[in-house]
Amino acid sequence: KYQESMTTTVPGGSWKNSAKEVKWDGKELSALLRDCRGAWQKAAIRPGFNECFENNDGKFKKVALPGGSWIKTAKDVHYDQGTLHANLRKINGQYQKSTIKADVSDVLENINGSFRAQVPGGSWKQSAADITYSGGILKARLRTRNGQWKSAEIKASPNSTLANIDGEFKIQ
Repeated sequence: KYQESMTTTVPGGSWKNSAKEVKWDGKELSALLRDCRGAWQKAAIRPGFNECFENNDGKFKKVALPGGSWIKTAKDVHYDQGTLHANLRKINGQYQKSTIKADVSDVLENINGSFRAQVPGGSWKQSAADITYSGGILKARLRTRNGQWKSAEIKASPNSTLANIDGEFKIQ
């Protein structure tokens, strides 16, 4: 596949699956990348902190990552086909491998070495179960006035404030 030229971490991404002669000096990434015709193309890029790339017809292309504070405490980031992988710093300073299915519109945080989606705030959390939040869609089972559970969903950003009104999400 490829051989890292230094001990520092090579920027992540699916580009590694179609690369050879990879060189990484901590500032510039260069490689031969296979194009759509199967030929090898010289490619180089100067990546920023924790950026990921894919091979776009023999050229490096930056991959959008889910947002949030997690990036400040991550290394060895790789995002491919909706799955984000990274080593996240724990409270004790050690790093832990963590993986999450996430959309680029998701907002994530690092909770002691594990990914967690930041969900919209509000009182709804006190009467909710089976919560999922991905791609800006919040889904949960919400308790109704008579104590039953009802499936509900809403498109909402992480900075929204919501309430549970009889088993329905309402924006406050």
